Formats: sequence, structure tokens, C-alpha cells
Amino acid sequence: MKIAKYIPAAALALVLAGCQSEDDFISSDYANDPMAVHIRAGIEALQTRVNTTETGDAWENGDLVSVANTSKGAVQGKDKAVYKYNGSTWEPEGTDYMVWAVDVNTFEAYYPVVEGKTDSYEQFELPTYQNSNTPGAANYIGRADYMTAEAPNISKPDDGALDLTFKHHLAKVTVKISGYGNQYATQKPTFKDPTFTIPTTKTPVDGKTLTVANSGTTVTGLFSEDASGKGEHSFTAVLVPGNYAANDTFVQLNMEDSTPLTVLANVQQLTGGLESGKAYTFNVTVGKDYATINSVTVENWGNGWTEYGTADEETGPKVNADTHTISLSAVGQLNAELIGQALNGETTNVTLTISGPMNENDIAAIQAYLKSNSISLKLDLGGATELTVLPGNNTEGLSIIDWPGLVSIVLPEGLTTISQLAFQNCTELTSVTLPSTLETINWSCFAHCTGLTEIELPSSLKTLEYSAFFGCTGLTRIDLSQTQVTFLQNRTFSGCTSLQEVILGNSIKQIGSDSFYNCTALTTIDLALCDNIPTANFAINDWNYAFENVATSNITVYVKNEELKNEFASSFWATHEGFSTDKCVVK
Repeated sequence: MKIAKYIPAAALALVLAGCQSEDDFISSDYANDPMAVHIRAGIEALQTRVNTTETGDAWENGDLVSVANTSKGAVQGKDKAVYKYNGSTWEPEGTDYMVWAVDVNTFEAYYPVVEGKTDSYEQFELPTYQNSNTPGAANYIGRADYMTAEAPNISKPDDGALDLTFKHHLAKVTVKISGYGNQYATQKPTFKDPTFTIPTTKTPVDGKTLTVANSGTTVTGLFSEDASGKGEHSFTAVLVPGNYAANDTFVQLNMEDSTPLTVLANVQQLTGGLESGKAYTFNVTVGKDYATINSVTVENWGNGWTEYGTADEETGPKVNADTHTISLSAVGQLNAELIGQALNGETTNVTLTISGPMNENDIAAIQAYLKSNSISLKLDLGGATELTVLPGNNTEGLSIIDWPGLVSIVLPEGLTTISQLAFQNCTELTSVTLPSTLETINWSCFAHCTGLTEIELPSSLKTLEYSAFFGCTGLTRIDLSQTQVTFLQNRTFSGCTSLQEVILGNSIKQIGSDSFYNCTALTTIDLALCDNIPTANFAINDWNYAFENVATSNITVYVKNEELKNEFASSFWATHEGFSTDKCVVK
């Protein structure tokens, strides 16, 4: 009979009296030894394991951890042991167990313990097959979840319990399908285990040596099928921390009887990379021949995660390829990749709806996409927030187009200013919806938007700067009666050759030079809401009259009463602009 170096008297008496087997002796010894180390272990927070279908307990029944007492006073032969989780408590695995040193103890522990592997508190070899969710299986994904714990410089507590809190050292990645292209409207593809790529440049983890089995560059991950039937499957793996290089494959989504879909590394993985102890959810949209990342959620592995392997709440941008919508959660998130995913290959009169916080960088992203792609786009920004100024351009010219292919646009509430030259030369633009908060339309904002036939100006509008609608040859009617604009600046509607009707309100006091230059189709000007006849500027230097090159004698002018009709007869309109008093009519 082999007798351990450390045997309490009570246990020894039992051995001598009962001639028990060695296993019985050790079991009794552990249970009755007042110096035995009893393990209590947690993992940063509950429900943080890499498993995706279990009940969410921090540990699985049968899990093994290796614990060692590295202090100088550790009892030889009782200074390390493997402990097994039985569903509620930890018990020694086999015949060995640990005891407390008399004075100060320092403990180190690691998980997982796998027979035949040489992992330790300082080193770990990442398995490349992680495609099983069955504890005990050789390819069980839990065996990739390398964790360690330490308890330095502690004395034995009264209950003999050692509390260990394990820390994750690798990165958990979950790729979740959040949407499909129209190609899969009737039938979704059948997926199988994914292939994840190890980061190109590995990030060192302090005090740990991390390697990959067989120097592998890929990992076969876990495929978790969506039970709802929506095809929102998830793919999970544990990877070493690190960064990817441009054009690196992040994951290959393998399908039955079909070509795999390759997901390239995105900005998150190229810059921030995968960090030790972090858990990532990458939401992807699946198209016919592609799958691209549209949002990323990053959490501490021990916080904010459920047993199903997804974050409690997604905070990144969301894309729906079926409805062509993008929901942003912060300014500056929009990029060509997201826009392309939302449009899902459609290029003709497609409506793109974008909501959430936006700034000038997000607007620039849309413009850049339009310049790089041949498309006719209806853009709805009605749900955008934080956008108070729509940026413009500092260069004027017929060759400059910031929104090529833009057919219509809905601008959001809260917008107060449209900057200069913002929509110049947008010849395909046929519809503009302005918000009730808009106060200023800057100079040449809609210059040469030849497709516009009408535009409703909101009552909040105070400033309409010069040449705002210069050369809008399709515009047929303009109503300023509900606005707060007091001065029509020079060339505001110059060159609007299809303009037939103009309605002015009581706020208008002055009409600038060339405001209606060459508006040759003009037949009606309605001043019926005006308490006074607005002043029409006369020529100054090289400026023309307000209605230069217009057959003003044929235009009907409506006023509110006889008094204003008489005022009109003696005004600059009749004496210099050439309007006929006979065509001035009380409305």
C-alpha cells in the first residue's frame, strides 16, 4: 500500500483498521483532512463560456482545472492537483489533492486540462478543430477557451476554500447572419462548419506563450443553426489575439453543394484587431456571391454576454438588404461597404433609407459611393439625427457634381442649413423634401438642377441666398408665400426658363437684380398676400433689372386690393420693369 507523505492521524487509523483500498483511503483523506484545499471557481462573471447551447452555467459538468501551490512553503506531493467539476462542486480528479501550507500560499490555475497536451499556467496551444459543442469531445469548442487564475499571498481561511476567478486570454468571435439579399427571398442556403483565419500578426499576451496546433493558420469553427427558420445562423470560434492585413480572409462560410462565401477582414480587425479577453459579434449580410460585415459589437468576454454567444444588445450599425435600410448608432459610421450591402446590387431607382446620428463624414461617404458607382438613387434621410448643416462645396463649375445619380432626397428634421453649391449640377434630381426646421439655403445650392419641376419651401425658411436656384430650367412654379424670406437676392431664380408662376408672401420686401433673369415662360406673379408692393431693384453697374429679358408686359400680377393696384401703377415694376398696369388684377 502506498502511503502519502501527508496523512492525518484520523485517516491513518481508519486505514489500519479497515484495510481499505488506496482509492478509498485518498477519498476519505480529502474529505476529512482539515488542511485540504477545497476549490471554488468562477469565470469573471457567469454565463461567459464559449459554449452556445448549454444552460449558461459558468462551468460544464466534467470540466477539469489544474491548480498548483507555488509558494516556498507548499507541502511537497500536495502542491498540485487536477480538480473536476461535478455540476455543483469541485472534487480532486483521481488520487491527488492539495493541502494548504502553514503560512502564506500562492496558487496558479489553468483551464482546460486535456490528456496528452502540455498546456500550463504559462502556455497554451490553440486547437484548430472547434466544431463540436459536446463536452468531452476531442473537437469540443470549450477546449479552446484558455483561462488562468491566480491567488497570491493568501493564508488558509477557516473553511479551507480557495476562491479562484478565471480570466479569458483569447478572443471569442461570433459571426451572425443578420440578413440576406433578394436572391434568397424564397430559399436560404444550407451552411456547415465555418473556417476562421488566424490573425496575420499575433498580439502577445503578458506572461503567456500562445501557439496554434500544428502551426495552423485556420480554425474550423462551430456552426449553430437558427431554430426559428429565418436562417440567422451563427458561427463561433476562439482565436489568438492579433491583427489582420488588408484583403485578409477573416472567415469562410462553407455551404452544402455551393461555393464558400469569403468574408474579408474589416476596419475593426485591421486597426483594433482581436484583443485578449474580448468577445466579438460580427453581423453579416449574405448575398449571392458574397458575405460582408455590416456591424461589429465588442464586449469584455466576462460582461454582457448570454449563453447563446451573442451580445445582449447590438450597438453597431445595422443593415437590412431586403428593405435597403441602414440604422446608425453613432456619427461617422457610414461607409461604402455598408451602403453596398444595403443596396444589395440594385442600381436603378433604388431607395436607400438611412437613420440615426449623422455628420459631414457620413454625407461624404454617400457622395463617394455615388461617384464610384453607376446608380440612380432615391435617398431618404428623414430618420437621420444630429445633422444640422448639410455640407456643400467650395468650388463652382458645371463639371462639379457631388451627388451624381441622385434622383430624390428627403432631408431630416433638425437640419437648419444647406451649404453653398451643395446640389449644384444634380441634373437627375427631380424631388427634394425640405424639413420644417430649415432656415438657410446658401448660394447656388440647387444651381443647374434641371430635373426639378417644383419644390416646397418650408415656413421656417429665412434666407434664400443668391443664385440658389440658378439655371433650374425644369422648375415651373415657386411659392414663397409661407416663408420668412425678406429679400430675394440677386439671380435667385435666374435662368429658370420653364418658370410660369411665382407666389410671394408678405415677408418679401425686396427683389434683387437678375432674380428672374431670362424666366421667359413666366405668366403669373401673385402678390395677393402682400401688404405692400415689394421693391424691385434697378440696374447697378453690370447688374440687370430683376426681370431682365422677360416679356413683363404679358405677365398677370395679382394684388389684394385697389389701393395696392394703384401703388403698383406708380411702382418700379411699371415704370422701369415694363409691367402693364392693365395686367394688374385685384384677386
